Amino acid sequence: MAQPSKSPKNPGAADKTLIVLRATLEHSRFTDIVEASGLAKSSVHRLLQSLVDYEFVTVNEEGNYLAGPAAMALASHAFKNIDISERAQPFMRELARKVKCQVHVGARTRNEAVYVAIEESEMPYRIPSDIGDRLPLHCTSIGKCLLAAQSDDTVRKYIADVGLPRKTPRTISTANALFAELYQVRDCGYAVDDEENVPGIRCVAVPIRNHMGRVDHAMSITTLALEKTMDEVIELVPFVVETAGKISRSLGYWD
Repeated sequence: MAQPSKSPKNPGAADKTLIVLRATLEHSRFTDIVEASGLAKSSVHRLLQSLVDYEFVTVNEEGNYLAGPAAMALASHAFKNIDISERAQPFMRELARKVKCQVHVGARTRNEAVYVAIEESEMPYRIPSDIGDRLPLHCTSIGKCLLAAQSDDTVRKYIADVGLPRKTPRTISTANALFAELYQVRDCGYAVDDEENVPGIRCVAVPIRNHMGRVDHAMSITTLALEKTMDEVIELVPFVVETAGKISRSLGYWD
């Protein structure tokens, strides 16, 4: 995941205030804030006092600096108005052009996933899908990403509720096989669908994280099995990871 942009070489007064505010949101001890900001102690102390006065920063009993009520309120308003489909679309468009695959973003809703954003590729065919389409979690790449982010107990409940119905001869249909697949997803960071939900369709998906680091969405690229082998689809994973990282960053996630 990309880190926040570097500070300007010759920061002005406004730049310095933002540099100190960002450093304070990442660190609480004064010495760490000074080191992270790269500014003189006297400047940091003066700017911190201004941030405290305006309630963007507060100081606890131990003398540590924390996000203040003004910063918390500002963040709350910002996250309340986030529309992931609007945030994701420019990045999805770039990815679709790069990998020549259809791109989907999906969210979990109880025991299913649902498409919330779609970007078609420049290929001379369209893989049928619409915003609002619902997908099983155990046999789609987006679904596996979302399911892998849950606890084992939640996965067991899903299995008990849904029963792992077969969609194609390749569908995972046993609890042991599904857990093995999800452990692999957690380990490698991406999920695959090799004609497991729809015959002739291959997908790979990676998680998208929100400002809390939680996986509420996942993004996939989809292609025809006649067009690409599964190995060829997996070779495109770094591009999907990069794009998901950009979307996560736009949602407020810093790794």
